[in-house]
Amino acid sequence: MSRLPRTQNSVAVLFGIEWPTMLIWLLCWTFYFLLVAYHDAIHPLVFVLLASLTATWHSSFQHEAIHGHPTQSERLNRLLASPSMALWLPFEDYRVSHLTHHINDDLTHPDRDPESFYVWQAAWDRFGGWRRWLMRRSNTLLGRMTIGATIMMISNIVSCAGLMLQGNLRMWRIMLNHCAFSLPPTAIALVIFELPTWQYLVGFQFGAAFWLSLRSFLEHEAATGVGRRTAMVFDPVLPPTSWFTGFFSLLFLNNNLHAAHHLVPRLAWYQLPKFVYQNKDKITAWNEGNQFASYGEVAKKFAIKAKEPVVHPNGSINPEQDTESLSSLDAGIRDKRDGNDVVRKRFQSTTRT
Repeated sequence: MSRLPRTQNSVAVLFGIEWPTMLIWLLCWTFYFLLVAYHDAIHPLVFVLLASLTATWHSSFQHEAIHGHPTQSERLNRLLASPSMALWLPFEDYRVSHLTHHINDDLTHPDRDPESFYVWQAAWDRFGGWRRWLMRRSNTLLGRMTIGATIMMISNIVSCAGLMLQGNLRMWRIMLNHCAFSLPPTAIALVIFELPTWQYLVGFQFGAAFWLSLRSFLEHEAATGVGRRTAMVFDPVLPPTSWFTGFFSLLFLNNNLHAAHHLVPRLAWYQLPKFVYQNKDKITAWNEGNQFASYGEVAKKFAIKAKEPVVHPNGSINPEQDTESLSSLDAGIRDKRDGNDVVRKRFQSTTRT
């Protein structure tokens, strides 16, 4: 694949800060504190919906911070992203895991890709009937957004706690940092403003996992070609050169354009629609047309039908495949630090024997 050009948008950058992304950060926390402060004036179900969208939007901001936004300082980006609305996902743990996921040669590999939902046949053969049932149901969209979202939260909490009990010092540092940054906003909500615990848990915790599971449901599939492994949802309602092109585009900060994101991980979210518009034919050729027109199309096809088998198809990972075009587009993609001890699977960590 030939080298793809990067788009430029100097208007959005001033004094080394990407102001569209900073605005997202500011709006997320503004919405958070407005919601918890005035929760008595909001119907509980409306609150849960708004809280879930706010926490999901904040998670999308954290994803941007992982990839070098909104400032030129990695330390400052990590500082801005460290307070997590979704308590079940400590930011530093997410950062290390996600950068490992961006090694494109290993995408969907059950052992090497921390975000893979596949298992090997040998592991599947050892699973009991209830585990198989859960995993099969989680391969439908409705199952992934309910059962899978719940398992994702619980498994991450259990996995972090397990590493701490084993004396993993890195995980202890991650969790102490996570508590220092994330517990104060939680205490403000639950103690000072007396937000009902169930609204907090269902809205900010499960709600984030619910919407994030919609986004991640079809992002990747096992395939021989590296490009084919990454899908894209692109049906712009607004002009395709806009910073965002629709509701989910804004909610996920254009991570629905996932194939483009994996090609140029350091491209800011507001640059991705224009990049896709300018290079759609090349991206389509790279991911072999693995694209969907909308999340409505995804729901229509896979709401109650499994997207694919749980067991990873043998031979689909080809480590010898040339991906020079990928690495040359974003040389800073891989995290070289010693963080593999905390790279764990979000879903299968509780289903392995």
